[in-house]
Amino acid sequence: MSKCVICEEKFEGKGHNPEPVFESNEGRACDGCNFMVVVPVRCGKLYKCTRCGGWFNENDAMVLAEAELGLSPVESYIVCCGCYEVEYECN
Repeated sequence: MSKCVICEEKFEGKGHNPEPVFESNEGRACDGCNFMVVVPVRCGKLYKCTRCGGWFNENDAMVLAEAELGLSPVESYIVCCGCYEVEYECN
């Protein structure tokens, strides 16, 4: 039995290459994580929040660019809606 590098659950079989979510030398991904996380990341349909590190789909993405964060014009962060709402709470 192996342990999935993403969900940390045990699985049987060879598993899958977890890149780009994790480096391949860090372990293998189970079938579920390969289908739900690795493949969507490879296809550009799933993003990692630059603030909390959580994974979210393209419908929940908020792009914070230079106007909101004072970054240079070529920089931007992709954050989940939860982090966006925390950052921009009404006082």
